[in-house]
Amino acid sequence: MKEIEWIRSALLDRRPKVVSERTGLHVNTITRIRDGKETNPKINTLNLLAVYLIGEGE
Repeated sequence: MKEIEWIRSALLDRRPKVVSERTGLHVNTITRIRDGKETNPKINTLNLLAVYLIGEGE
């Protein structure tokens, strides 16, 4: 899935604690996705991350 690769790549230069505070996701969830340890994240989790990452660029 290309979307998850984009999210992983975009998370590499982000601080997980800040992403967690802004998305409501647990820090461990964010780091597991970023590090490729989470192989099947929920679509809602990916949506929250994508909305955050896209909105951050504005």
